[in-house]
Amino acid sequence: MSTNPPVTSRKLPITVLIAVKNEALNLPKCLGALTPAERVVLVDSGSTDDTSRIAEGHGVEVIQFKYSFAYPKKRQWALDNLVITTPWVFLLDADEVMTHELWHEISVVIGSSNPKPAYLVEKAFHF
Repeated sequence: MSTNPPVTSRKLPITVLIAVKNEALNLPKCLGALTPAERVVLVDSGSTDDTSRIAEGHGVEVIQFKYSFAYPKKRQWALDNLVITTPWVFLLDADEVMTHELWHEISVVIGSSNPKPAYLVEKAFHF
């Protein structure tokens, strides 16, 4: 199974939100598979490794989040506070990689005449 995104110049109207802290080891593979997305935002909690540098090198927007030990946490805070202009948002972890097949399925679903308002993507674990 290929983990490379489809080759296309057309961006899909999706904002990918990735909540991170010290994910420098996982980010290159994760971010490399997100080129079909219109926008990718990394919500970082003050990483002390090269997380921010790697993300910026991939052209990814980096937002710093300071957790106050109360609700909301990173993802909900991002949904509540960022200006998101795409009709779709995808929540992803830095150790997850979008496959070509998943991007294809997403493009078919959101391009359909009557998409549902939300979808759950089941994970497949690879070791």
